[in-house]
Amino acid sequence: MTFNFVSCWNTKRILPNQIYRNGSIPIIWKVILLGDGSFTRHSEILTYAITSVDHLNTFIYSNEQILLKSFINRKVWIGTNTCKKLIFASSWWNIKGYEKLYKYPSQAIGSFFIQSELDFYRDIHEIFLGYSFELEKLFSSKGPFWGRHYTLFYKGKPISIIYEIFSPLLENFQ
Repeated sequence: MTFNFVSCWNTKRILPNQIYRNGSIPIIWKVILLGDGSFTRHSEILTYAITSVDHLNTFIYSNEQILLKSFINRKVWIGTNTCKKLIFASSWWNIKGYEKLYKYPSQAIGSFFIQSELDFYRDIHEIFLGYSFELEKLFSSKGPFWGRHYTLFYKGKPISIIYEIFSPLLENFQ
């Protein structure tokens, strides 16, 4: 799934004070974009509803000769029973790490780590805000759209790169 995106704001060097002190970013987006916990848990708190995952697809890209260069791309919608599309997420995994660690692809990654009591760390690379006609159709909502991408670490090693775009409807749950 690809879409055209016109960025109107982004930062690639994430310094928490740079975001915390920025008065033009609503507090709800600061919590969502910079939260160290699971977005799944945050969305349940915000919406008072159980979060569900709509697994779109998982593709395996492999080089049979070099297993370390093989990876998995997983795409999902995360939402609730009242709002099916709160977030679009695409994650990229090394095949060995994915198969060893992540056993339930129909479950949200954050929920899986919390329930498994696995200690993970997120290193955010970019936060962005922009517009996209394709996203407006997919989310059934006018932009702008906030998003981020980050690397997920487990036991000090990178295990996944995750790209997320959030529905503007999340602001309605404040």
